[in-house]
Amino acid sequence: VLMVALLSGLLWWRSDTSQLQDQ
Repeated sequence: VLMVALLSGLLWWRSDTSQLQDQ
C-alpha cells in the first residue's frame, strides 16, 4: 500500500509541476 501511495503521489506531483510550467 505504501508503495502505491508513493507512486500515485509522485505521478500527481509530476502532473502538477507540468501544469505550473505551462502557465
